[in-house]
Amino acid sequence: MQGEGKIMKNAKNWLMAFCVVAGMLSSGMAMAQCCANGGVGVHAMTGLGDSNPKAANLTMDPSLAIYELHRDGVTYLQINDVTGVVHAVVARVDNALWTLPMGKDVERVVLPAANRISAGTSSNNPPMFDSTQRDQARLVYKTKNFTVFNWREATGEHWIVSP
Repeated sequence: MQGEGKIMKNAKNWLMAFCVVAGMLSSGMAMAQCCANGGVGVHAMTGLGDSNPKAANLTMDPSLAIYELHRDGVTYLQINDVTGVVHAVVARVDNALWTLPMGKDVERVVLPAANRISAGTSSNNPPMFDSTQRDQARLVYKTKNFTVFNWREATGEHWIVSP
């Protein structure tokens, strides 16, 4: 009888150890699929402009869907709402940012002057935000590539995107 108790205890310990190891391995595989590159999701290379690109939505706001896509050394940030409407797309190479001409809020994207590539036209230089707007803005997305703040006004959604 006493021998059976030791066998059951050993079996229980082995089962517990197996579950811990299996859990660690499966969570490691999930992390490798999602966030092995610093929390930017799967490196999608196609789908820019799609309502639901095949990339991880890592937004902090459930009313938004924000994706990062990568191609030929350029990292793209696409901001959608949950219905799939594209609001804005920002591209990044190193620390240089520019807004692509797509999305319904393209005129309301603010980029830091130090990082902005601009041709000097008014459409490429949205008005700067004031302190009240900055206080109203809320963080909706943050990875190693982009930080995004958002605020709403009667004129629509406004976005602050920085590296």
